[in-house]
Amino acid sequence: MPATQSQPEQFDVLCVGFGPAGLAIAAAMADEKIISLDKTTADESLRVRFIEKQSSFLWHGGMLLDGTKMQISFLKDLATLRDPTSNFTFLKYLHENDRLVPFVNLGTWNPYRVEFNDYLSWAAKKFEQYCDYGEQVISVDPLIHPQDGTVSQLRVTSRTSDGARIVRDTKNIIVAIGGQPRYPDFVHRSIGSQIDHATAPHLAHTSQYTYRVQRMLPDASASYRLAVVGSGQSAAEVFMDLGRRYPNAQVNLIFRDSSLRPSDDSPFVNEVFDPDRRDAFYAQTSEQRKTSLIRDKATNYSVVNENLINEIYGMMYMQRLPGSETRPKHALMPNHSILDMHYSNDGITLTLRNSRSDDTTGYERTFDAVFLGTGYERFAHLDVLQPVLPYLNKDQDNKIVVGRDYRVLTTNDCRAGIYVQGCCEDTHGLSDTLLSVLGVRGGEVLHSIQARMNKVQIYGQKQSYNMVDVKQTATPPASPVPSPTTYQRINVDRIDSGINVTGTKEQSQELDLAPCPPKPLPGTTLFSKYIPHLDETFSIRVANLQTDIALLTKWHNNPRVSKFWNEVGDESHHTKYLSTLLADPHSIPCIGMFNDIPFAYFEIYWAAHDRLAGFYDAGTHDRGLHLLVGEEAYRGSHRVEGWLPAVVEFMFGDCSETKRVVLEPRADNGKLIGYLCNFGFQFRGEIKLPHKTAALMAMETE
Repeated sequence: MPATQSQPEQFDVLCVGFGPAGLAIAAAMADEKIISLDKTTADESLRVRFIEKQSSFLWHGGMLLDGTKMQISFLKDLATLRDPTSNFTFLKYLHENDRLVPFVNLGTWNPYRVEFNDYLSWAAKKFEQYCDYGEQVISVDPLIHPQDGTVSQLRVTSRTSDGARIVRDTKNIIVAIGGQPRYPDFVHRSIGSQIDHATAPHLAHTSQYTYRVQRMLPDASASYRLAVVGSGQSAAEVFMDLGRRYPNAQVNLIFRDSSLRPSDDSPFVNEVFDPDRRDAFYAQTSEQRKTSLIRDKATNYSVVNENLINEIYGMMYMQRLPGSETRPKHALMPNHSILDMHYSNDGITLTLRNSRSDDTTGYERTFDAVFLGTGYERFAHLDVLQPVLPYLNKDQDNKIVVGRDYRVLTTNDCRAGIYVQGCCEDTHGLSDTLLSVLGVRGGEVLHSIQARMNKVQIYGQKQSYNMVDVKQTATPPASPVPSPTTYQRINVDRIDSGINVTGTKEQSQELDLAPCPPKPLPGTTLFSKYIPHLDETFSIRVANLQTDIALLTKWHNNPRVSKFWNEVGDESHHTKYLSTLLADPHSIPCIGMFNDIPFAYFEIYWAAHDRLAGFYDAGTHDRGLHLLVGEEAYRGSHRVEGWLPAVVEFMFGDCSETKRVVLEPRADNGKLIGYLCNFGFQFRGEIKLPHKTAALMAMETE
C-alpha cells in the first residue's frame, strides 16, 4: 500500500481483482520477466499492481466441499497451455509440495477442488509484493489532458477495509473482478437489492454456502425442511451435501427443467473450450455467436457431472428400499418455477408452479432455509468503469465493444488501455468465464499491453521486437511524386535482382512453403511508431468484425477506392469478405491509424501462398501488401511519408526471414506506383492477373 498520498503512485498496469484471471496475468508477467519475484531478474519495464478486495487469496471458498473435484483437466491451469515450462504450473506445485508421484498414482485428470484452491493460493503467495489485499476499487476516472482533451491515463480510487482512500494513476487497467451472485426477481421483490445474512437470514446463494450453512442451520440433528433452487452442478452438490450434514432433514431440489441433465464432456464437444476456438467464435457475426452459445450451452449451463447424477439417483433409489420408511424423503421437483417468496413465522414460503399443471396461480411450500444455485451475472465491470463509459465504443445493442485481445475499444480521444476479463462470453465464447483459457489469455493480455507500449510480440516466438527509437524520423521522398506516365515500363521477360517476371501465370511454382506463424488476434495492435514531422503516432491493428465493417463498407464504396479495388457492396458483403480474410492463415487484414483514428486498410499476406507467387520467383518468406487510404483528410505525400515506410518496417521486422516485400497495384495507378518508387521499391514489370494488369513492385533487404 502506498506510504503517502501526497501524489498518486504512477503505474503502467493496474489490475482490479486478483482471482485466477489476474493471477494468470501475473504468472505471464513473471515468466517473461516483466516482474520479478526476487526483484533481481526482471527488466522492470512495466510498473504493475494488483488490487484485491478480499483480505487474502481464496477461490470459490463458499463451494469448497469435501470430496468435490474439478470438472476440467489439471493441465488447464494458470500457465501450462501458454508455456509448459512455466514456474506456475499445477505440476510444479505438486512437485514443490511432494505430491507429484502420489497424484500420478491417482490416475486422474481432475484434482480435488480444495487442492486446486491450494495450488492457486500457492501461486498467489509468490506475488504478495505486487498485490494490495483488502482494498475495493470504487471508481476509475479519466485524466483529461488540459491542452488537447485526450485521456492517456486513468485515476483509480480504492477504499481499504478501515475506510482509507488510496489513489493511483495508470496507463492501462485490467478489470478482472469475476462474477457476482445472480438472485432471481422473486428474491429482489421480497428483500430488495441488499441481500446478506442480516436481510435474509434463511436464504443464501450457493457461492456463500460453506460460510453460512452452519449459521443458518446450527442443529445437525434437526428435522429441517430445506430447498435448493437450480439444476446445475453447484445446486446438485449442495443438495447432496445438505443430505449428509443433516441426516434428519428433508431436502428438495427445485428446478424448471424436466430432468437433471448431464454435462457433455466428450472429446469433440470439449473442443468448444480450446483456446484457438475463440478466434473462430470472435470472427462470427453477433447473430452467429448467439446461435453458437445456445448450441453449446449443454457443456456448461444447467448441467451436472454424470457421476454426481448417478450418485443422486442412487440416493433416491435407496429411499425406495425396505427399511427406509422412517427416514426423511429427499425429493426432486422438476418442472417447477418459483412465482414469489415471502417470510413467515415458520420460515421462507415459496409460491411454486408446476408447468405440467393447469393451475397458473401455484401453491405454497414453507422451508426453514433456501439455497439458490442460480448462477452468476457479470456486469460489475461496468459499475467500476462508469466514469469512463463515455469514452468506450458501443455496438448496435449498446454494449461495449471488446477487441480480440480483450481491450475495450475506445473513442479517438482516449488512449489509455482498458481491458476486461471474465465478462466477454458474448464475444469470445463459452470458455471466457471458465478456467479453460486462463493461461493463454493471460499471455495475450500482456502482449497486447506490451504492443501498446511499443514492444510488439513476434507471433510464435518468445522474444519481443523492440520498436525503432521514437526520435527517428520517417524518410521523406527524395523527389516529387511521379505522374502516372513517368515510371519506366520494363519488359515482362526481364530477370532482375532475383525476380523473374513471367508476365502470365502458366503454372504454379513448386515452392518449399514453410508453415505460416500463428496469426495475431483480431483487434491486436501490431506496430506503433511516432512520426515526428506529423507529431502523431502511426499504428497498425488487426481488423475487427465488430467495429470495422461500417468503416470498410464506407471506404470501399468510395468511387476513388472502388476504381482499383472493385469491392462495392453493403455491410453483409464486407462482413463475408473480412470474415474470409480473418480465417485465412496466410493473410492479415489490418487497419492503419494516426493517433488511434482509422484512416487506411492494409492486407498483409505471405506472397508465396498467394496467386502472385505464380508470376515471379517467390521466396518462402516474401510478404505482400494490398492497401487503400479511406479517409480523404489523410491523403497526401506528407502522410505517405509517415505511414508507408512504417508499414514496410513492420513487414520486414515481423519475421526475420522476410527479405522481400512485394505489391501488385493496378498498372494505371501511377500515383501509388510513384510513391512506391520514391520510397525504395523497384518496378519489375507488368503482369496480367485475372482481374487486372498490374505493376509488380518489390523492395529487398539484406
